[in-house]
Amino acid sequence: MLMGMNSDKKHRHQGQLVKILIIILSFLIILAITLMITLPKIKASFDTSGVIPLIKQHLNDKESQQKELLLSLYFPIVSSNDSSHRYTKTSVMIKNDSLIVHNFIEKLINAVPQGALIEGAISFIPPQTTLIGYSAVNSIGYVHFSGEFLNATIYEEGTSLRYEQVRKNLRENFSLVDVVFIINDEVINQ
Repeated sequence: MLMGMNSDKKHRHQGQLVKILIIILSFLIILAITLMITLPKIKASFDTSGVIPLIKQHLNDKESQQKELLLSLYFPIVSSNDSSHRYTKTSVMIKNDSLIVHNFIEKLINAVPQGALIEGAISFIPPQTTLIGYSAVNSIGYVHFSGEFLNATIYEEGTSLRYEQVRKNLRENFSLVDVVFIINDEVINQ
């Protein structure tokens, strides 16, 4: 009799497992049918809503933002009371590629941006100066300018402030230890 009870329990247990499997299988079939019926409607609503192009545009915008970096340009504001000066900071977007420092220096020597001009900023760098080249080795930047870099300006008697302006900008933005200046193919010691 004990054997008959054990086999009844086994059959009931197997019967319960079969019922559970049938319920799970039925649920999966109903889910699959529901998806097949509603999927075209969901796809059509996505197409008509324009969500997909918006998502693609957002991803493209995010990718293009990473292609540019926001850097700071520092320009001096000279005091009319004495010969001292302080720096004002303005932001500039620079393409993030192998020429990032070169393009940054070009922005620095081209002209003082309008926002900085309003604050009274100037540049100690003579406007005719051109950048011949830039390289960096062991956190030391090598900046090669044309001879116009040494031209006299109305803002300073010597040339030390223009060196300071270039150094400040490169150190602040690119974490350089020092900057070596080359003018007309000669290293300048100052």
